[in-house]
Amino acid sequence: MVVTRPREQAHDLVRELTEKGANVLVAPMIAVSSPRDPAAVRHAIGSLGSYDWIVFTSANGVRAFLPQAIQSGAFPRDLKICAIGEVTAAAVGSEGKTVDLLPPEYVAESLIKAFHALGGISGLRILLARAESARAVLPEALRASGADVHDVAVYRTVPDQAGISLLKEELANSRIDLITFTSSSSVRNFADMVAKDLTGAKIASIGPVTSRTIRDLGWQVDVEAKPHTSRGLVDGITNYYRNQLR
Repeated sequence: MVVTRPREQAHDLVRELTEKGANVLVAPMIAVSSPRDPAAVRHAIGSLGSYDWIVFTSANGVRAFLPQAIQSGAFPRDLKICAIGEVTAAAVGSEGKTVDLLPPEYVAESLIKAFHALGGISGLRILLARAESARAVLPEALRASGADVHDVAVYRTVPDQAGISLLKEELANSRIDLITFTSSSSVRNFADMVAKDLTGAKIASIGPVTSRTIRDLGWQVDVEAKPHTSRGLVDGITNYYRNQLR
């Protein structure tokens, strides 16, 4: 069973899968790196006082941006924080900040509904701190609802060459039963640099955004985590194989 999550983030998932009896191979498809335009990040930090909300879509975004913002002394007390996903919320908490909004699902529609439940989104100035390669669906949905959105790339993902080489070797020797994907960038890097075909290997996805990327490549999602966390992914995989034995 393969974990394609970046090495520094793979520990919990590897531990939980191993505790369930899986033989786990860590073969990261991506590594987290600084954004190409660090000036945009510095400008966003300097402008934090002009925003009503900051939205984090991943723990990577939190780790890349929030410590800098806090250390700068420019983080306003009244700036509200929205975190998409429990792991993202936990990362915010680890930096000593409180999450004011946690949508129940990792999809744009869920975020919009959550904002509307608080009184609406029209006219709000929102800083969206996320990956350089992130899809445009989320900011477009926020703008369509009337928000003024500043979409800033606070980090980028790059191919992890060591993980890619390892996975190529394992696939060539037909030693892979299941591959876990926890981000769309891992999926795209796999397709671009490892293999276009996954015949013979099952696929487990962390959630609907990653699953959509997988299906766009013509692959089948055999397991989707619910909730969209490491624990949800492990439980989904466990239930999948349990059902196979019935």
